[in-house]
Amino acid sequence: MQTMRWGIPYGKIHAKGQQAINARSENIMESAGMWNKYRSSNRCVVVSQGYYEWQTKGKAKLPHFTKNADEKVMLMAGLYHVSEETIPNYVFAIITTSASKSLSWLHDRQPVILTSDADVTKWLDTSSNAWSAELGKLLRPSEGLICYQVPKEVGKVGAESPAFVQPVATRKDGIEAMFAKQRAKQEGNKEGIKRKRSPSPVIPSMQSEPVGKVNKSPKIECKKFKIE
Repeated sequence: MQTMRWGIPYGKIHAKGQQAINARSENIMESAGMWNKYRSSNRCVVVSQGYYEWQTKGKAKLPHFTKNADEKVMLMAGLYHVSEETIPNYVFAIITTSASKSLSWLHDRQPVILTSDADVTKWLDTSSNAWSAELGKLLRPSEGLICYQVPKEVGKVGAESPAFVQPVATRKDGIEAMFAKQRAKQEGNKEGIKRKRSPSPVIPSMQSEPVGKVNKSPKIECKKFKIE
């Protein structure tokens, strides 16, 4: 395991401090270009819980989190660079490919995800110091992923929270919780109405009598009814 910084400097833009954070699989397959010197010997695997992507709806951008459906860590194919400094500085870029059918609604690209131990071993094996067609076959879209909307706070610089990978719908302040509160309130209102409409038992009025006065028993009249 090696800690790396995200973004590989490239070309004349290097002087301006700009980096490439993603590498398109189509460009890596080509023998020319900046990735040619990395693809043969500088391959790596980026370990992650998942990744964020923003869906554009009108003027709004809604953040979504994508992860493995089986809850396992996500292993993304990457390329890395080590700068020639007194203390080596490791940087990396994530390889992307066209999105799978199940994720095309969110974005037209997705990271290349290595889904088996064999794929990981093949990708990390740089003993031949060469690129091959077999390696190119690994740069494909992946299925078996789940995606859901997460809090907008995830887009704020410096903001970090475990809640940022939780679905908005299931959070305590989310949509599902809001509907649950509304249902509970409505049920409570119905119960209150039922109780209000229920007849109350009639209690005979007790009139106060002056002190020293004894109440007389009420006179009860009995009538006989003739059954014909």
